[in-house]
Amino acid sequence: MTMDSFNSVNDFLRAARAAKKDDETSIQRRLSEVLDDASTFAVPPDFLEIIEEYLEEYGDEALRAIAMFCLGKWTQIHQDMLQQHLSHDAIESALWTMNDLSKLSFILQGIADLGSFGGDERWKEMIKKAVGQAVMEHCEEQQISPRDLLQ
Repeated sequence: MTMDSFNSVNDFLRAARAAKKDDETSIQRRLSEVLDDASTFAVPPDFLEIIEEYLEEYGDEALRAIAMFCLGKWTQIHQDMLQQHLSHDAIESALWTMNDLSKLSFILQGIADLGSFGGDERWKEMIKKAVGQAVMEHCEEQQISPRDLLQ
């Protein structure tokens, strides 16, 4: 279809949207082939950018800290689910959850024992500043003194 075969701007816009939809469908189909594979792990592009920035700035200590934080969150979810299973006498589900918890615990210990090639002191200083600033902002929002939190 050429430009002069459109009778109106609306015809052109409809054709452009249809072509874009075809492209999106093709991209999604190809991505599904890769991303639906159980051995493929991915993060959203904006999260990848953040990880890459931290990696460049703080070395692999950033990866270690992010992994530990994420695994810690995952462990907490499993612990909460375990409590739910136990409170509902769902023993089989509780056992499966405990199995996962033991694996997560093993992985956490393994990562904790890993050293990083650098950046750990810079990472810790950055975290201290960022968390300190967040605490100050929280105190301002709650109209409380930071000293009240420290007692």
